[in-house]
Amino acid sequence: PVNFKIAAVVHIFYPELAAELKNLLLNIPGAFDIFISTTDADKKSAIEKVFSGFDNVTIKIFANRGRDIAAAFVGFKDIYKNYDVCVHIHSKKSPHAKNILSGWRDNLYKNLLGSPQIVNGILNILSDKSVGLVFPQYFNPIRTSINWGENYHVTKNYLRTLGIEISTRNLIEFPAGSMFWFKPKALAPLLESNLTFEDFPEERGQIDGTLAHAIERAFLFIVEAAGFTWIKVDGKGLKSRSQAELEKNILKARHSVLKKY
Repeated sequence: PVNFKIAAVVHIFYPELAAELKNLLLNIPGAFDIFISTTDADKKSAIEKVFSGFDNVTIKIFANRGRDIAAAFVGFKDIYKNYDVCVHIHSKKSPHAKNILSGWRDNLYKNLLGSPQIVNGILNILSDKSVGLVFPQYFNPIRTSINWGENYHVTKNYLRTLGIEISTRNLIEFPAGSMFWFKPKALAPLLESNLTFEDFPEERGQIDGTLAHAIERAFLFIVEAAGFTWIKVDGKGLKSRSQAELEKNILKARHSVLKKY
């Protein structure tokens, strides 16, 4: 793929998943930098042990507000000007629905970072100038949750602050679980919006309706408003393809959330 300058932005609330995340990151080809956020000093030292031996890692402690979203897009927002492409992942556990969602994290990890071939396939897609964000095909048990839930008004109000208008006639698609590859330019409206940790509610195990949930549902609208498209991928379909076939598939996979239906 193109010679991108790459950063991995990783929120590790559960340090027991740090080793698994480290092994996934090793599938990124070539040089890249790692930015890890966590919520306290004990977790930070546990994570440092796992990542000792890496010289390209920055680990920071941020307030436990806004989960992975605030950590990445408020806490680390100044790093993005230095990178062409980033991957955003976190130590997801979904404790509120363990049984149904037990395979979800694994599914997201595999489809984004499961092998060097998968990562190369995604970087190839991102080498298309028009593509700004790539996220995994929905995990089957959560397909029914691809809806607004309690989040329509929060999302609408948040997008309005960025000058983006939506209605219930817009297609609702979003990177459920908020893990994806992206070009910082495609999220410029979010990164330049002066959000602070205080804008996010205190952590109370909320499962819906917070600003973090709204931003999860806002990502694709932001990408399109910034002039890019987004693509949903299945890791199994990322085996090496010819450039022509890749371009054809990108065209076929295009949808728009900003268009009214």
